[in-house]
Amino acid sequence: MRLLLALAVGASVTSCATASERLNAEASPTPVVSVTPSASSAQLSVVPAAGATDVFPDEPVTVTAVGGKIQSVVLSGPAGEVDGQLGQDGTSWTSTDVLGTGTAYTLTATAVDRFGLAQTLTSAFTTLIPPEGANVRARVSPLDGETVGVGMPIVLYLTAPVEDRAAVERRLSVVSQPAVEGAWHWLNDEELHWRPKDLWPAGSQVTVNIPLNGVHAGEDLWGDEDRVISFFIADHAVESIVDLTAKNMQVMQDGQLLRTLPISAGKPGWETRNGIKVILSKETERVMDAATVGIDPSDPEYYSVNVEFAMRMTLSGEFVHAAPWSEGSQGEANVSHGCVGLSTADAAWLFDLTTRGDIVRVIGSPRALEVGNGYTDWNVDWPDWVAGGALASASPVPSPTS
Repeated sequence: MRLLLALAVGASVTSCATASERLNAEASPTPVVSVTPSASSAQLSVVPAAGATDVFPDEPVTVTAVGGKIQSVVLSGPAGEVDGQLGQDGTSWTSTDVLGTGTAYTLTATAVDRFGLAQTLTSAFTTLIPPEGANVRARVSPLDGETVGVGMPIVLYLTAPVEDRAAVERRLSVVSQPAVEGAWHWLNDEELHWRPKDLWPAGSQVTVNIPLNGVHAGEDLWGDEDRVISFFIADHAVESIVDLTAKNMQVMQDGQLLRTLPISAGKPGWETRNGIKVILSKETERVMDAATVGIDPSDPEYYSVNVEFAMRMTLSGEFVHAAPWSEGSQGEANVSHGCVGLSTADAAWLFDLTTRGDIVRVIGSPRALEVGNGYTDWNVDWPDWVAGGALASASPVPSPTS
């Protein structure tokens, strides 16, 4: 019996130990195994699609990330990298520059997922080439590197009439030292001018940025050229005031009277036009032929004569020039066909003093100066000038160092 009891007790002890172990095992947590993926879960997409052609230059390039955030985007062409902006949440990127026409671009974008694993996308596309005759470029006055007078406007002659003036104007900028306030003004769809509110300060330095490449100027019209023009304003402000009643010209430099010269201007029926004019060109010699203003060679008013020291004021043919044949009338009577005549000595002196772009102000005439007959910009009141811009706003022009 003792043996049986001992066996029973032994069996009971063994059974209790197994149950305790079982309880301890059940109370222990199940171990968790962490696995890092070998490939990034970030996915990238780009618009325009890889290999696209005839892409509109003004449509933004976009990169989008799903399952991660964009780490870097490099969009580049022949002119260098294209600027862009990352979205606030880091999952999108959009180009902010207008692209060029007929240009190949490459794009490399990288995104990372939550594990820090990177995904990289490369892409390439080409922008459209404008059809023949559907491209816009600009001819510019003043010329690059030229020194001009204080009245010279910046003039852009476009090679095609634009439909979207604002798109063109928005791309243009003027930088001057010292800074001035100024605005663009459209004469028509192919010509626009920029001038400061007041005459340029003497000695100014000016740079005009004309990045028209890629500008969508109309339904099928694209800019396809960028230009930068820099010029200088003469060190002295010269203004000549022609008084047709007094028959003289007061020549001012930097606001001070230098000389009063006797002149003869347009006779009745051929009056010199009133208004503020800008010297358009200078020639030491020029043939004046009345046929260019519509006078037939059989007309008693016809003339053809070689003149010296000719400075053009209007497109219609008004000049300041030497007129030795009218010296007896200078200061006494107006006998010309619209030009302002001076003695040869006075004309030579004024010619040397004057720079293309200086001002000639004519007063005392019953005949008005037509808009666009030369650079007539200074005859427009400032509010009207500003209103003639596509953006209808004036802005201070920064200096190169501001």
